[in-house]
Amino acid sequence: HGIAHMQSLLRVPLVMHNRMWSVKSDYIAHVPEFAWYQSKYAVPQDPVAFFTWFFQQQPGWGLSMYEQDWMCSEYDGVEALQTNISMGDLWLRGMAVGAASSGRTVQFCMHYPNDLLAAAALPAVTNARATGDYFHGAP
Repeated sequence: HGIAHMQSLLRVPLVMHNRMWSVKSDYIAHVPEFAWYQSKYAVPQDPVAFFTWFFQQQPGWGLSMYEQDWMCSEYDGVEALQTNISMGDLWLRGMAVGAASSGRTVQFCMHYPNDLLAAAALPAVTNARATGDYFHGAP
């Protein structure tokens, strides 16, 4: 029945979690309207256009927040984020503008300090989690 059916039963806000954008993502393979910078991971070349479209793809899911996790790995794994002086800001702004256009907020996760500073200018970014993930059984 899908997530919309589950939401009709739960009736609580949901958070959409995303790790790094994989170069093997279905969005890259099957949505040709958007070009991507691809290295180890990927980011859309036009983040505002992509995320504005992306956040319109979940009608009836009850999504209230988008969590972009593993941001430090995304930065380190996409060459364009290292070599294009404006791409990092465009990526952050694209997420925020897209989320806001659909009435959602954004949580940054495992980000660098500069991301948190940039978030001060992005009203849709309402919170951040700076710690790394834990592993069960780790000392």
